[in-house]
Amino acid sequence: RLPLSGTRMGAESLSKRLFGEIIIYKEADILKVDLVIRNGQVFVNGEFFYGGVAVKDGKTVVICEDQFLPEGREVIDAGGNPVLPGVVDTHVHVRDPGHRERGTFVTETKAAAAGGVTCFLEHPISSPPPYSPEILRNRIKVAEPQALVDYAFFGAAGAEFPDEVERVAKEGIVAFKTFLHEAPEGRDEEFRGLTMANDGEMLDGFRAVAKTGLILTVHAENNDIIQRL
Repeated sequence: RLPLSGTRMGAESLSKRLFGEIIIYKEADILKVDLVIRNGQVFVNGEFFYGGVAVKDGKTVVICEDQFLPEGREVIDAGGNPVLPGVVDTHVHVRDPGHRERGTFVTETKAAAAGGVTCFLEHPISSPPPYSPEILRNRIKVAEPQALVDYAFFGAAGAEFPDEVERVAKEGIVAFKTFLHEAPEGRDEEFRGLTMANDGEMLDGFRAVAKTGLILTVHAENNDIIQRL
């Protein structure tokens, strides 16, 4: 067990230490919360202290020593174990549908949960990539009954279907992704609608994505050099 660091931390003093100011709640607001996790080693600003957290309406509202925690409808005793926030993995490939032998939303989200990942962002290499609303909706349909953690999708942006970019953006994706090379030999279906292989294609593709206001992530290569090699 790690020793407590410094002085005892109540809700107010710890909040000041974490955030530099106090968010004031009416007493009734935190008199009873949805979930309390107590008796844990809470990791804050690079160190542990003994205490717990309280959650209301899906948000952490209190981080403090156990004696200051409000009443919870559900209480979990952490048994002295570390209490850590869930990890958000921003770069994940699930090849389902198309190549389920490489992993499904069940197998990949099981692995995520086992490693403390509670949310992931899925990048658009699938067969085919989600370059249209219809393909994206099908991926969501596949993921919904299988996924064990939260997830969101990147959309595919490429030179083949620039008119689809704005339509895909309206489906609730978090960003776009593109590759700056031609589809590798034998993998045309996996890269359809996902590549911008020259400067002209990049200009058209970047303009299309810019209109949506979303981020475009770039798998940066030099297509001429790749083709020469």
